[in-house]
Amino acid sequence: MIRPFGLNDVWLVRRLQRSGMPMAIEHTLTSMSSAIAQSLCKHDLPDVMGVRARSHYVSVEFAGPVPGGLIASLERAKVHASARGRWLRVTPHLYNSPEDVDRLLHTLVKGSR
Repeated sequence: MIRPFGLNDVWLVRRLQRSGMPMAIEHTLTSMSSAIAQSLCKHDLPDVMGVRARSHYVSVEFAGPVPGGLIASLERAKVHASARGRWLRVTPHLYNSPEDVDRLLHTLVKGSR
């Protein structure tokens, strides 16, 4: 059963904000983004010009447009990514598991060759 967002929830959110929880969340997402970027850099992907990790996303730069076949492969693997010109952007979330990250990496490496 879904209950409406109420005053107790506002109190809880404020309490979590004061507890340092946002910093813990930021640290988790930064660690995940860094791990993805480091794993991609270990592979010699022919069309990949660079990989950038920020606290909440990873961008992969291609020599030309993001390969259309790669986007289709990611969709089939149920990996959500955004193609923006020569860049592919992936945004990990707290609910992503190590298996999700492995599926992303496997699909990117296989689809970029």
